Amino acid sequence: MFINWTINSEIYLENHEPVEIEPFIFQYKKFICKLNFVMDEFSSAIKDNDGRSVMRINAVVFSLTSINDDDNTNIEILKEDESKLAKTIVSITNIFAKAVRLGGYCPLIHEIGLDSNNDYGTLFNKVGLMKSEGVKDGHPVVSFQTVANYGDMGEKYNIIIGSGYLQLDVWNSVIKKAVVESFLFPPERAFLVNSIEQRHLKNYRIGIIEATIALEISLNKYLQSYLSHYKGLPKTRLDKFLGPDLGLYTRVNGLLILTLSEETISQIDLDSVLKFITWRNKIIHATGEIPDGLQDEVIEKSFANVINLIDFLSKTTERIELSKQVKPEPTIS
Repeated sequence: MFINWTINSEIYLENHEPVEIEPFIFQYKKFICKLNFVMDEFSSAIKDNDGRSVMRINAVVFSLTSINDDDNTNIEILKEDESKLAKTIVSITNIFAKAVRLGGYCPLIHEIGLDSNNDYGTLFNKVGLMKSEGVKDGHPVVSFQTVANYGDMGEKYNIIIGSGYLQLDVWNSVIKKAVVESFLFPPERAFLVNSIEQRHLKNYRIGIIEATIALEISLNKYLQSYLSHYKGLPKTRLDKFLGPDLGLYTRVNGLLILTLSEETISQIDLDSVLKFITWRNKIIHATGEIPDGLQDEVIEKSFANVINLIDFLSKTTERIELSKQVKPEPTIS
């Protein structure tokens, strides 16, 4: 026995040739969930500027069943409880949406949710579930069954998680791992992707705040890891040393450069990053707005440098944690 629903998408996967996209299968509480991907029938004919194939996922079909094939009790309970069913649909859909958004750096992919009135009926209609009422053991019951064909892009299926573009190897190695193995992304990733989205929308004020939070988290993790593994500082001293009294500007302008080689420092536009932090401080502690007269090109340049630095710090921290014997000498990409 299954509960099936469909969510629309515009996810583009780039590869050197068209391939079949395999389903994702994972456990969710007492259920097994399977995700099948409905491909655009013309996907194999789409080429990018380099002649590589671009495959488009038009919809994701979710199928939920009990872990034990012989016991459908959990599915029956779910079908008879509108609130639990709706929350389960939202939760499972968002496991996938979040994996694509964060794992693929796809800021136009969004999680779904119920409206403020918790209108379960509208949600069910949009994902292709039909409510039916009946009698079981002398008691009235409500259940749901799937109607219409999966992947139909008509009005019935009008929940869309958004659009994204990523490489097939990222899909297989990162997105699938996040969904199937419940992989957790580092905390700075959500703020970083949020900042990329706001940058895309030219909402620079919010984007600067989000990016600076990501920078602060990634820098603190890097300094904790570096100073612990290579300088032997115990956690208690690190927590005091890297406490709130030591501001982000000082950490970047002072501590960070002391841990890097001259070659690496030369690849960081430090002045651009420090300007960015100054803008954030003015937004938070002074005017609430970015300074007047800043050109978009200047903001974009600082944004790019901060995003590169966050990526650099995150990857370097990961390398330090994986290899505690050799001090890494990474370069800015």
